[in-house]
Amino acid sequence: NKLSELAVSTVTQPTVTHPHDDPSAPVPTAPTEEKAPVCVNFDALWEINRDIVAWVHIPDTVVDYPIAQSQDNDYYLYRLPDGTYNGAGTLFLDYRCSDDFTDFVSVIYGHNMKNDTMFGQLTSYKKQSYYEAHPVLYLLTPKGDYRVELFAGYTTSSDSQTYRLIYAQDEKAAFINRAKQVSDFQTDVEVTDLDRLLILSTCAYEYKNARYVVIGVLRPLP
Repeated sequence: NKLSELAVSTVTQPTVTHPHDDPSAPVPTAPTEEKAPVCVNFDALWEINRDIVAWVHIPDTVVDYPIAQSQDNDYYLYRLPDGTYNGAGTLFLDYRCSDDFTDFVSVIYGHNMKNDTMFGQLTSYKKQSYYEAHPVLYLLTPKGDYRVELFAGYTTSSDSQTYRLIYAQDEKAAFINRAKQVSDFQTDVEVTDLDRLLILSTCAYEYKNARYVVIGVLRPLP
């Protein structure tokens, strides 16, 4: 919350007044170019921690957090962005991924908290109705913002092929098709092997070392 107050602001959508309406009563209109609903000041965040590489925002949910990256996948499991110990940890990008999200697959991990904070709501994507209410998220980075269109969500093991990250070109389409086939929700989002993907991952409890992942395709915003 402190980081959000320090570095995140809400983006006001443009409005328009119809010619025959009262000029003092503007009505909302769709922007000609979509913007992320929040704006992030990364310079302010970097004064706290240079490990912060992005910010993730899922509208109408509690997911509105910084993403850090360290030299391993352990450091931020139980540390806040300022380095202090905390059981909730910090959302973090897999250390094997490029911090500019240019890989075919980028994975962000977060705890499945009982109070629904962090990635505690991620398993709600098992329901079609939840997906339909939250079909997109926004990834904000120092080099640009993205609308992430979600197209798959499913339970998998911690050592499954989902976390392989590096795929030959002829394997990418197979990965996308399988993700859609096993997904708990259905969507008409179009994805190709030329796209870049984002995976959100959290713990699941169907079996030992189970994980729940939600996968989306990155769409650059202007």
